[in-house]
Amino acid sequence: MRVALFALCIGLPLGVASAQIAIYPRGIVNAATSAPGGLPNGSIALGSFFSIYGNLLGPAQSSKAQSFPLSTTLANVSITVGQGTAAVKAFPYYVSAGLIDAILPSNAPTGLQPVTVTYNGTTSAVSPVNIVPVSFNFFAFSGAGFGTAAAENIDAAGAYTFNSPQASAKPGQIVVAYGTGLGAITTPDSQAAPGNAPSTPIQLFVGGVPTPVAYSGRAPGGAGEDQVNFTIPTNAPTGCWVPLYAVANGITSNVVTLSIAPNGGACSDPANPLAQPFITGKKLGTLLLLHTDTLEDLAVETPVSVQNDLLIADFANTQQPTPWPYAPLLSQPPPGSCTVIQQSGDVFTKFAASLNPENPLGVSPSFTVTGPSGATQASLPAGATIPAFLLGSAAPALGTLPNQLLLSPGNYTISAPAAGSVGAIQASVTMPASFSWTNRATLSLINRATPLTLNWTGLGATQYMAIFGGDVDLPTNSSAAFYCLAPAGASSFTVPSQILAAIPASHAHEFKFRAALYLWTTPIANGSPLQVQGIDNAYAIPAYALGKTVIFQ
Repeated sequence: MRVALFALCIGLPLGVASAQIAIYPRGIVNAATSAPGGLPNGSIALGSFFSIYGNLLGPAQSSKAQSFPLSTTLANVSITVGQGTAAVKAFPYYVSAGLIDAILPSNAPTGLQPVTVTYNGTTSAVSPVNIVPVSFNFFAFSGAGFGTAAAENIDAAGAYTFNSPQASAKPGQIVVAYGTGLGAITTPDSQAAPGNAPSTPIQLFVGGVPTPVAYSGRAPGGAGEDQVNFTIPTNAPTGCWVPLYAVANGITSNVVTLSIAPNGGACSDPANPLAQPFITGKKLGTLLLLHTDTLEDLAVETPVSVQNDLLIADFANTQQPTPWPYAPLLSQPPPGSCTVIQQSGDVFTKFAASLNPENPLGVSPSFTVTGPSGATQASLPAGATIPAFLLGSAAPALGTLPNQLLLSPGNYTISAPAAGSVGAIQASVTMPASFSWTNRATLSLINRATPLTLNWTGLGATQYMAIFGGDVDLPTNSSAAFYCLAPAGASSFTVPSQILAAIPASHAHEFKFRAALYLWTTPIANGSPLQVQGIDNAYAIPAYALGKTVIFQ
């Protein structure tokens, strides 16, 4: 593909401006994902695109390389990687005051290496980066390394069309996906790369289905950018956000998504009734009545079960400025498959923060929930970033919580006055009996190199179970989580080892990581339609979430 596509996929500057040239802490990242260095795929590969975020790194007016060969200097900006006689100069492709995108030479030294940026004769302080032979990742149109893949469908006449929810691929169709990080080549990285190089073996998975690769290597006519050509398997799942990932040199790439439909064209997600309203930019809402029970039995003297009853009231305007919409809570994988979210910070608090974090609608600061044990009024905590109302909690062994729960099987009403553009709410929800996670107590050490099977009982024949697990590495501020959706009525699910490999290994020190597994009956398909003035589509969802602290090895 044209290198121009890469420009669509780069992110925005990070951090806070300072008074002098500086690379931000942990500010050198893979250009496809911006994945933190603490993640398994967070290193920079030889011959790949990488990004540098900082302050006064280049001119206020951005500049981009216009032709080959690329130079080691662009708009008076140069980048040095390594030290002494092993040092090399990277090839800047795009430079600005806050962001540089460059190609790492194939002959750069590997391992932890110092990087400096020089602009107009002034050089930044050294910033370290880990360089490896191979670390392939896909570009995504979100620019954040997840969501819709930067990919094109090829029709029978050889015409290319960007894959999107309105232009799905169909089984048997050829697709080209773009990324970076397949490794070094023998020709100059400053020139348009030849085809069939590098020859790095790569495994590909579409919706979890192993998929033969017809071509992998540099995108012809470009530099630093790789492409993977493949045919959609006939047994791949269909949907608007089918996971796509690869494994190269033992490293799992980021997980991006493809739209796949039986006949191409617009996609559909029968297990996700809010998929089409989201794609078409409707005003959406969910009322989630949720009971959580997390078994914390690691790094504690006595195991404790921490329980919470919550109401999460989320309303958002999902109008999309792009044909490639994506939001973790709404863009669910098809039943039987898994996706992964990787990011800096804490993925547990950010994964499903909102239907559309960029454009939330007003929500009443006070709700009343009435059920078999009476009525409870809950208020939104001051400064809350997630519209979650605490209805009750219990953890007797801690001695710090009220130890009073509200939710149990039965009928409930949820009410709230109008707020902003969201009308008054009056909803009825039936909490079913909870399910049982039958092998929860036996899961403590999770081997990321072997598949993980989870078993449960008590789920209805039409209900869906979601599986969520992740790890936060505090020293590197890195986190990743997988989200899988089991088929309706299933009683077990196996998370593939390739998905587990995308999660960082837990830190050796027990207070330097947070890791957990959850089973939860929260998919939107488990809910009931809800009428709210000012909202196009809304659902009331009763849910249980059973959790367990774990260690990822």
